[in-house]
Amino acid sequence: MPLPSGATNRATVAATVYSTPHREYPTDAWQAVLSSGVYSHLGAQKAEGLSGAYGQVRMLSQIRDQEAAALTRLSPLGYDINLSDDAKIRMLENLAEVDRLNSFMNLVSKQYVANLSGLKLKFKPAEVAAERREFLDEQRKFRGACVADPPLNLN
Repeated sequence: MPLPSGATNRATVAATVYSTPHREYPTDAWQAVLSSGVYSHLGAQKAEGLSGAYGQVRMLSQIRDQEAAALTRLSPLGYDINLSDDAKIRMLENLAEVDRLNSFMNLVSKQYVANLSGLKLKFKPAEVAAERREFLDEQRKFRGACVADPPLNLN
């Protein structure tokens, strides 16, 4: 039986057996930099670093989409049904695929953070704190009090 829509704050038809954080990877600002000619004024190191970072953003977006596809193949696990041995094997393969994608996303995310850290970008701490608080509050509404504040170092 599928979860009631209130259980996940999302209207669902199929059962949700594995829920990931809502991950957005916007590239609008980077597209504006490229189309406006600002790119040529960034300096070689910053331009190369930001280009690499936004390449990683595209990669994270692709991994997220692959993960979503793999998760849909797990929906039979949300029902009280007997699975054939072949179906059980497919479910294990899908779980392994989700695990692999999560590991890859973790690796690319760490590389992304390291890449941005090396650029010595200037962030406004108050703006970062406000956006971070809004994001974490939204996650807590969806996932509960278990959502912790991850460490953040803007230096």
